[in-house]
Amino acid sequence: MSLVDPSNRHFPEAFLTPRERAKATHELASYGEAALPLLRAILDGSAINENGVPYRRLGMPIDCALVTIRMLDKTAFSLQDLVQVEFKAGHPYAQDALTALS
Repeated sequence: MSLVDPSNRHFPEAFLTPRERAKATHELASYGEAALPLLRAILDGSAINENGVPYRRLGMPIDCALVTIRMLDKTAFSLQDLVQVEFKAGHPYAQDALTALS
């Protein structure tokens, strides 16, 4: 299993830890296009923790996913529809992510 595989919990768990959050966000962005399936899984709710709870329901993984998407810029264009959903929901990081995608 790849570190950025959607079933791998490394990044979503790191996003929940204040000490690891920034490093994990930058590391995930460094994978470029390979990070997209994991970011999609976080945003669409299919990435779940060991208790079956979607990471998107835990708050910070969505924040970190949107920040990572902003860093990936146009590389993450395929996630635009999911970012748009977050924007319409009023997520504070969604506007910057959408701007980076366009």
